Formats: sequence, C-alpha cells, structure tokens
Amino acid sequence: MTTKFQMNIFPDECYQKIITEATKGSASAQYCMGVMYNHGVFFIKNLKRAREWFHKSADQGHMDAEYELFLIYRSGRGVLEDKKQALKWCRKAAAQGMDKAEYNLGVLYREGDVVPQSDKKAIELYSRAAKRGHKCAQYNLGYHYNHGLGVPIDFKEAFRWYTLAAEQSLPRAQYALGLLYFSGEGVGEDYPMACFWFEQAAELGCVPSGECLDLLKLVMPKRELKEAQRVSKKIH
Repeated sequence: MTTKFQMNIFPDECYQKIITEATKGSASAQYCMGVMYNHGVFFIKNLKRAREWFHKSADQGHMDAEYELFLIYRSGRGVLEDKKQALKWCRKAAAQGMDKAEYNLGVLYREGDVVPQSDKKAIELYSRAAKRGHKCAQYNLGYHYNHGLGVPIDFKEAFRWYTLAAEQSLPRAQYALGLLYFSGEGVGEDYPMACFWFEQAAELGCVPSGECLDLLKLVMPKRELKEAQRVSKKIH
C-alpha cells in the first residue's frame, strides 16, 4: 500500500507532517511512524514504539500495519513470540487481499502451525496469492499439483505455475521446471529447455540444479547441446 506521505518534499517537512497527521489519527501516518521507529529513521530505533504505532494503525484496518504486526509477533522482534497474535494479524491482512499475507497464511495451514493442518485451505490461499503474482505462492501451488498434495496430480498445472514463478527468477521454480522439461511430464520432453532452466537456477545458487545441468550435458547429443546454447542466447 502506498501512503499519501510518499511525496517529493524535504525530509524534515515530511517528518513533521507525519507526526502531525499521526497524532490526529491518520492510519497511514501512524503506519509511517511505525516504520520510522522500526528502522531508526528520524528517530532512534525503538521496536516497542514501532509496535505501538503499528497497533494504532492496524486497529484502523491499515493492511501494511497488520502485516508488520504479523512479522513482529511471528519472529518475536522486540516482543515475546506470540503465534496466536501473528495468526490474527496475518488473517486480517489476508482478508484485505495482501498477497504476502495470503501466502504466509497458506504456509501456516500447510504446516499445521497454530491452525489445523489443511492442504485444501493452503491451496486456496496459495491460489489467491498466486493469481496476484506472488512467486513463492505460484511455486508452492505448482508443487502441490506436481506431488498430489491436497489435489490430484496434474503435471500441466504444475508446469503452468512453475513457469510463472520461474519467469520471476525464483531458483527453486526454475529447477522444478527444468525437471519437468527433462522428464516430459506436463510438457513435451525438451532437453535444451531443461538445460536452460537448470542453468538459470544454478546461476542463482541452486546447487542441485547445477548438478543436474552437468549430468544433462554429459548425456545430451551434440545437436541438442547446440540447441541449448542457442535457446540460452536467444532468451538472454
């Protein structure tokens, strides 16, 4: 959420305006106060004060403040870890359509952490976040379809969601996509494309992908190796 205080004005003027508006009860300004105390901008870093301002803002339904409270209570940053409070604020942010909150709530249901374990509920939440473009949700959704977790195995759906996440440079999605191209599940077997995605993931630090790439290059015919190089150059 973009606040109305992100304006091209001098920092000291912005600082004074935020304080004034926050004191008057502006949820956006109160959120900004929380951010400033949280990161030590204009104020000495103070996690307790940050939390207090985030609460003031979140109590008025400010989505970003709700999500900040989720992160604070989940990690125990400046406060005792409180999973129930974390769940409460994550649900509130997710109910407003925040993709990060939907994704994290999905993870809680997948793991059965604080809430009853439910792949069905996790998939529902991942789907909402994935449709908004959240790459980790897209990958997780692909993983569920790939392995039949809460849904029948559907390699085409897995391929679809892995591709969307891979195109956003998520290494584990690129690796998973490479495996589908290698096996031909959900898409026609295509070693050059498998090689391309393994290479992309390996460049971003995915070790298993680099190992698969090395093995694939050993067994690929020279013609397909040249095709893989051509694909790589074309896409780059």
